[in-house]
This record gives sequence, C-alpha cells and structure tokens, in this order.
Amino acid sequence: CVAAIGQNLVLGTLYWVKQCSFPWWPAMLINDPISGQPARMIRSAVQCHVQFFGSQPQRAWIHWKSIQPLVAGADGSICEREPGVVEKMTPRLMQDMTVAVQQVKEVLLLTPAERFATAAHDFRPKPESSSEESDSEGDDDDDDKQQKQPRRRGRPAASESNKPKRRPRLPADALRLLYNKLHKELTDSTAAVGDVNAAWQALSMAEKVYYQAEALKDW
Repeated sequence: CVAAIGQNLVLGTLYWVKQCSFPWWPAMLINDPISGQPARMIRSAVQCHVQFFGSQPQRAWIHWKSIQPLVAGADGSICEREPGVVEKMTPRLMQDMTVAVQQVKEVLLLTPAERFATAAHDFRPKPESSSEESDSEGDDDDDDKQQKQPRRRGRPAASESNKPKRRPRLPADALRLLYNKLHKELTDSTAAVGDVNAAWQALSMAEKVYYQAEALKDW
C-alpha cells in the first residue's frame, strides 16, 4: 500500500477511492475501530481503511490498487484525478458528491494530524447503557406488560362495594352469654309442659334472642 500510493501511511491523508460500481470518491485514511490499525493484509494483498466524505460518514477496507492520492492545487482547490474525465452519476450521487467535495475543501489545507482530529468520525461501537438505566427501562417494560396484559375471560371481577361481606364470627364470651340467656328464658317459659301459651312465649323469647345475637355482632 505504501509503494502503490507513493507516500507513508499517515492518518488523515486524503485519497481518491474506488469501491465496486461507485465512482471515484474522496476519502481519508483512518484507523479501523475494531483492530485500531489503518492497514491489513488479506490473501497477500494490502488493504487500507478509509472514511468516505459525504452526507453520511461511512468506512470501508479498500484494496491498495483502488486508491489514488488526492492532491490540492496551488489555489487551494482539489486537483482532478484524471483531467477531462467526467464520471456518470445519478442525481442523488451527484448531490452527495457535492457535499463530499465541500467537506474536503474545508480540511484540504490542514495538516494530516489536524485533518484527522477535525474530520475523522468515531466509528467505535457505543458502550452499553449503565445498570441504572437498564433497571429503569426494565421497570418501564414491566409496567407496559402489566398494562397490556389481556383481561381473562369469564365472570367479571366484582368490585369492592359489590363483594358480599363476610359475616363476622362471634367471640367465645358472646357465644356463652347468648347460650346462657337463651337456655334460661326457654326454661322459664316452658315450665309447664304442654302449655300452648308457654310455647308461644318461648318462640317470642327466641326471636328476641335472635335480635340480641345480631346486636352482638358489633362487639
């Protein structure tokens, strides 16, 4: 790669790069975000890692035969790669090439180090979010899952106001008091066996005890 390009591999150096069916494009030598190196050897062929100028920064490994120096003119303009040669481009590529050329002109007169510090894009993968952010996102996901959980089919759940109230159980002391009172009143009312009036009185007493039992529920 060094012999083909005719100069040392210096980060921030500008080149014309040819990739696949795309036209020759202005690019800059940068380090690979994974290996941290600007060049590599693949099957005995040298490849250089470059960043393409344009509306969206992109990078690629390019074979050394597809790289040519990008030279600045005396007036600060970009020298044509091949004078008089006009490459065919789609309107979209032409628009993106205009942006790329403008970006190159802004850093053309800088040193490679200054150019690299100014125009090099950071392609390194972004670090994962902190544990606190992941926990908060997990909580949000749980809330969303609870909100999106479908309601089970069947009888609709009764509201708190419609639920039947559970009858409270009487305390042991209240039960003993109720039993003694009922036993005494029934015994006194049925002293005469076979007395119809005594039976009716017993029923009346039992009814009174019933209401008294209802009152005991508030104890």
